[in-house]
Amino acid sequence: MEKQQMGSWLARFASSIWLANVTLPGAGSRERLRRTPFQWLLREVRLFAKIAGRDIPTGALPGFVFTVAAYRHSDLSIATAIWPLLLSVGYFWLFLYVFCLLNQIHGEAEDRLNKPHRPLVSGEVDRPWMYRRLLVAAGALAAMAYVGGVALWACTWAALNLLYARGGWQRHWVTRNLFVALGLITEVAAGWQLVSALDPTVWRIIIVIALIMFIGITLQDLRDVDGDVAVHRRTAPLAFGRRTVRIAMAVAFLTLIPLLVHLLCAITFPDMPLYAAMEALFAVGSVILAARLLWFSHSKYQAHRTYMYFTYWFASLMATVILTF
Repeated sequence: MEKQQMGSWLARFASSIWLANVTLPGAGSRERLRRTPFQWLLREVRLFAKIAGRDIPTGALPGFVFTVAAYRHSDLSIATAIWPLLLSVGYFWLFLYVFCLLNQIHGEAEDRLNKPHRPLVSGEVDRPWMYRRLLVAAGALAAMAYVGGVALWACTWAALNLLYARGGWQRHWVTRNLFVALGLITEVAAGWQLVSALDPTVWRIIIVIALIMFIGITLQDLRDVDGDVAVHRRTAPLAFGRRTVRIAMAVAFLTLIPLLVHLLCAITFPDMPLYAAMEALFAVGSVILAARLLWFSHSKYQAHRTYMYFTYWFASLMATVILTF
């Protein structure tokens, strides 16, 4: 009954947005157009891709991967597992969307320098459009969290977002990195709990991957220096210098990150023959990232590529390790 009620509630939300005659692109345009449901859906998908598409490897995929891993460790049949898996897809889509909407509403000034392609900055949508989507996405996320039994993690995610957007956490590199690491914990813990209870082994895995993310997310700040200067944010490159941070991060990818990967592999499949091969493969990825930091990340474009390589490396690490656990 709860699932049917939630489905009806979400349908009413979606209908209310479509019937609201969404404002056409263009900052000054007041003309409104009634779209067909299919046209509305295509536009929403396209705008979601512009708003949050680049963050899917770290902002949505890890949670779904943990749901799949929890299913593999459970006694659920495929038919029984379909609902939690579908719920996971919707939940983590909204999980990411809520953060990106809120972050881009409050980060419009820096996005004009760092990410001028984003819809709010480019004028493709306006702030009321963003606020409407934020309201609907947050409400739908809360409903899914209640039905999925992960309301505590959803509330924690909401609190972290408020601390980041309103509590000043986005202004210093330590709290920025801490936000990302804690956000990852709320994501993957909810992903597992949609299917099964968390146990000590799963918690050890979660802590290790959160530490990897706490270190690695600093790569993002090497790309976004111009916008951070404009809003007086104290990121690591601005606090210690870009060259110092590049060298420190390269050392981390050659020493600390491989050690954490080793611990992760030891927890997940200590007796598997692929242990050494897996560890070596991701060690090669760490060396490539370190090399890019030392020789190829001086420009904004190259720094962006290095950060995106890290997100792919991290997503591959998580998917490979947790799905073989």
